[in-house]
Amino acid sequence: METEKLIKIGGKEWVSGNLHRVYFNNLEDLYGFEHENYKTGRLMKCKLDGETISNSRGYKIQSALSGKLYYDVTTRKFGSQHLGENVVEALVKEITRRVK
Repeated sequence: METEKLIKIGGKEWVSGNLHRVYFNNLEDLYGFEHENYKTGRLMKCKLDGETISNSRGYKIQSALSGKLYYDVTTRKFGSQHLGENVVEALVKEITRRVK
């Protein structure tokens, strides 16, 4: 994948020594998760792909998206930390769709 296209959809390029990655900090957007919070920080309203979902499910999604996802430019592979396999698969699918 082209680095420029990944940056255009919200990726942040990071280079350090031999490492060259594009990190994605917009995981909620890529996953299709939207929410509003009370002033206390608690969830008020949640949607997944435009459909209203329970706050309970929203908290589970928020927790599932609390890791890191990156594209390694050198190896041309996605990598992640603290994200489940299904979540990574869904995020990569959406990134691939957006860069085309």
